[in-house]
Amino acid sequence: MANKKDIKYLQLTRRIAQFASKKSPTPEDKIVYVDGSWDLLHRGHVALIRKAKELGTYLIVGVHDD
Repeated sequence: MANKKDIKYLQLTRRIAQFASKKSPTPEDKIVYVDGSWDLLHRGHVALIRKAKELGTYLIVGVHDD
């Protein structure tokens, strides 16, 4: 039986997958990685992600809990 943390993780994973591209990076892509605790997403987070996206052609956003 899954515990509450596992269930929360699965829900978050499914939600992130809704926004994820099915495209893999190519050798020509400049990969940019940014991570954070996105539990309460606000405009500062959005600004950070947008700025990170401007730095390359393929963005990976990591999510960790606090």
